[in-house]
Amino acid sequence: MCYHRRTVYSCRHNGWGRRVLTCNLHKAFLDGSFSRECEIMNAHPLHSLKVETVCQACAKKQKKTAATLSKIRSELRTLNEKVAKAQKGKGLGEDVSQASEHASWAGIDDGEFEPISLNAVLMNNQ
Repeated sequence: MCYHRRTVYSCRHNGWGRRVLTCNLHKAFLDGSFSRECEIMNAHPLHSLKVETVCQACAKKQKKTAATLSKIRSELRTLNEKVAKAQKGKGLGEDVSQASEHASWAGIDDGEFEPISLNAVLMNNQ
């Protein structure tokens, strides 16, 4: 196993650098006496460097996530403005806008509850 320089990022990913120490297996490969080169990479703590940044792959993912969240927030803001404008146009007050946030106020029937008739409630109370 050959020793390489290693960079440890804050996201816990590793970046491998150039070879510091060549093992006997790789030396034999370079001499031509062995058919395969050394595939095992190892890092000594003295050749490892910890950095307080994320790796390029994680930075790219974080940038994409931030852009997606920004887009979603702007769309939500636009939709909330449209809803507020529609409620003002209908003459609805602030009390209804707070209550309409719940699914039952919006008239969404997901089939979880059975409808209750007023006659059945009155008969049970007598």
